Formats: sequence, structure tokens, C-alpha cells
Amino acid sequence: TAKHRLVLCQLCVENRKVFVQELEIFTKNELRQHEVSGDKDGGPFKGHPLCEFCNVRVFDDNALWTHLRRQHFSCHICETQRQVTNEFYANYPDLEAHFRNAHCLCEEDECLAQKFIVFASELELRAHCSSVHMSSAPRSRRHVPVPVHITYRRQDDGEE
Repeated sequence: TAKHRLVLCQLCVENRKVFVQELEIFTKNELRQHEVSGDKDGGPFKGHPLCEFCNVRVFDDNALWTHLRRQHFSCHICETQRQVTNEFYANYPDLEAHFRNAHCLCEEDECLAQKFIVFASELELRAHCSSVHMSSAPRSRRHVPVPVHITYRRQDDGEE
């Protein structure tokens, strides 16, 4: 095929369960079209998905999901509290910026170095700070005010 300048799609070679003679042979331009938009006749194959973070094509949507989970980052708080399961960040600094903007990131040096020390609420962050960062502080500095919201309901005099 080198003599004729024809190539196989490496993703299809590695992932399709067919004999090599059943694979389609492409020119360089046809291969690019195959990877980007799939079947030229409008068939069901719509191309190999692209990871937009690292500009790498993978075989199918399942492979893209696996790639994103292994190579990139997602927010565990958004996944559990908001059921957001397909929001990814290219690297940890991007995820940390998300933590800082959307959640309550512990900004202590030791926690920043440890990574993923982030909380869903200010109350959880304060509890963390008082138990982790105040344990070595003098007793007079260990007091951390924690707001407690209380709602009172008055019972009418006529009710039992």
C-alpha cells in the first residue's frame, strides 16, 4: 500500500473485530474524512471522537469516556450533588480553579499540596479547618465560629 499511497485506519485496525482484508483502505485525504466525519455515504459511522483536551482521536464514544476518566479530571462534588457526569477538566490546575470558583477549596498550603481537599459548603470547610489546621494552634485560637441557623415556629394559643 505504500507504493499506492493507501493506508488503513489504525484505530479501526486495533479495535474492529474483522479480518484485515475486510478493512477499508484510504488515501490520506479519505482517512482524514473517515476519522472526522465517518462514512462518506452517510452511513451509521460518524467518525472517531476527538478528545478536545489533548487532540487525540479514539475509536468510539466508550473509548472517549474511558480516556477522559483516565487522562483528565472531573469534579466529585458536582458528580454527587448535581449528578453532572460528563464535565471534564484538562488537568488538575483547571479542576482546582473550578473548585475555587464553584465550591469551598481549602487554601492551606498542606491541603493544596495534597490536592482534592475541597468541600461542598462553607460549614464543611470550617469544620475541616478547625479539626485539621487548628489542632496544633494554641487553645485560645482554636475557636472557630460556626453559624447555626435556627427557625422558630410559634404555636397559636387556640391549637392543642
